Amino acid sequence: MKKKKNAPPVSPQKTPADATDIENMDLEQEAAGEEKAAQTSAGKKFRFSALFDNNYFVLILSVFCAFVCWVAVSSSASSEEVTRVIADVPIDYSLPSSISGDLGLQVINTPTSQSTVNVTITGKKYIVGQITKDDLTASVRLSDVTGTGTYRAEVRAQAAGKLTNFTVSSVDPGYINVRLDRTISKEYSLGIKTNAYQAEEGYTLLQPRLSSLKDTIKITGPTTDLDEIARVVAITDEIPAVVSKTGNYQAQVVLYDANDQVINNPALELEFTEAEVTIVAMQLKRLPVEVSLLNAPNGAENIAIRLSPSSVQVSGASDVFSTLSVLNVGTIDFSKVNIENTEFVFDLSAALPSGCSLEDDVAEVKATVNLSGMRTREFDVTNITFEKPSDSDAGIRVLTKTIHLTITGPAEQIEGITAEDVSVVIQLDEEQQSTGKHEIPVTVQIDGGDRCWVYGSPTVFVQITGSTSSG
Repeated sequence: MKKKKNAPPVSPQKTPADATDIENMDLEQEAAGEEKAAQTSAGKKFRFSALFDNNYFVLILSVFCAFVCWVAVSSSASSEEVTRVIADVPIDYSLPSSISGDLGLQVINTPTSQSTVNVTITGKKYIVGQITKDDLTASVRLSDVTGTGTYRAEVRAQAAGKLTNFTVSSVDPGYINVRLDRTISKEYSLGIKTNAYQAEEGYTLLQPRLSSLKDTIKITGPTTDLDEIARVVAITDEIPAVVSKTGNYQAQVVLYDANDQVINNPALELEFTEAEVTIVAMQLKRLPVEVSLLNAPNGAENIAIRLSPSSVQVSGASDVFSTLSVLNVGTIDFSKVNIENTEFVFDLSAALPSGCSLEDDVAEVKATVNLSGMRTREFDVTNITFEKPSDSDAGIRVLTKTIHLTITGPAEQIEGITAEDVSVVIQLDEEQQSTGKHEIPVTVQIDGGDRCWVYGSPTVFVQITGSTSSG
């Protein structure tokens, strides 16, 4: 309730009774003020306790208290010294120049080579907890190295990142074996090994060969390991049991030691690990042999010529034999045939077409000319003429007056021939018409002796004293 405003007090003259009333009023007002203050204090306590009846207030207060406790515990534990093992720290195998440069040695990795170590570190918990294997480096320490071999080396670890406020307590393993050697490259002959196979009937097979035509292989690795290689072989088992055509087959390159044991060494780097083996199939065919005739007389085809062997076994590609039915081994020049000279020998290898091979165990063919019923006579011939009569008037003089000829032919024909039946004809070519003395081959004509021939290559000498003309 609102209090009414009192009218301005009038100041009457105070009496003793009035003073007592005023004092009592002051006491009443003081008591009323104390009671009001007590009631106000009681009201405030009631409102604070009421907050705990609010679930949201209790939840927020709980979280806050938990956070304060966690901060307090963490701050206390972060300064605690702890030990931790960092696993799989890579080993750095870098060598000092005194070993890699002066001695030319390298670390040779093997299947048993240690690549990582476990490192134990100690430090403040909040530091150690952040360390990973990337924050550490491990390296080897070698001493007393004199050459190739395996050495026992100490492994040391240290901080490699920004976090360094910790200590390395131990490294496991603390010592490892390190192999040192020099790496070089060597060339090895490459052999071939195949499964069993055979040629189809009517064919023969050439020796297997590498398709690349390269029969060596380069291998790179430690010198000690290279020295253990005794042979290198390209091995295939893909060839069919019966072969009738040329084919290429995949092969694996395999290394063997002196005890014929396979070498599987990852320290060795091969130029190639696979090769291709070629098996060439050649068709077989027996061909008759023949000879050609040169400077032969009429009827020479009736002269018996015996060839030994008369046929040979030849191998070659099938398309070769589509046009090859007989093997011509050479030419018999009748100017070299007479009663005393009837045998001629021909090299078979020179007669074989390209890509063919001789399968028989024979290297040559012997040809024998049968001159039974033939006779040889000698004549001194003076009938020497020019093929062109005008040449005799062109400053050309024949120096040879008589030419001695040996003529062979059927007995019934040669018996009727005289020197007058034989004439020698000179034929000049452009090169032989220069001034000077020339030896000129001649052609022999035998009247009534068409089945006769001259032995040798007769010539005459002529002297050219002036310019000649062919027209």
